[in-house]
Amino acid sequence: CRLAAEKNDPKMIAQLNDILKLHAEDEAFKAGQAYYFQEGQDDFHYCIIKNCGNATLEKMLCDELYHLIRMYRVQFSKTPKRAQKALNEHLHILDAITNGDGPLAEMLMQRHIMASCKNIQDHHNTLQGETHV
Repeated sequence: CRLAAEKNDPKMIAQLNDILKLHAEDEAFKAGQAYYFQEGQDDFHYCIIKNCGNATLEKMLCDELYHLIRMYRVQFSKTPKRAQKALNEHLHILDAITNGDGPLAEMLMQRHIMASCKNIQDHHNTLQGETHV
């Protein structure tokens, strides 16, 4: 996100805006059932990585780990209220990228990823009969 914000490519920013509009208009999202997930160029994270200018990061996250990470994201996107929170997090990240604020974009993506990790941990703990505080 930091690299994408520093690039501040208007074409990428327009693409990210279009992606988030598409996500917000999805019927399952509007019904609060799940976050909108598409692969590749319709994926907010994928688009950022593909446009950040770091070939090593792109290879690692878009080729080697992409489908594994995507599987977790899809599986846990149905957690109540997570979809709206994720969209709001994406909108804040996009604002930081649009404003060319690399450090803020990076921090917001780190928080977004931590929130997703917490969601997975909470779900796992619930399945094991534990409560996570």
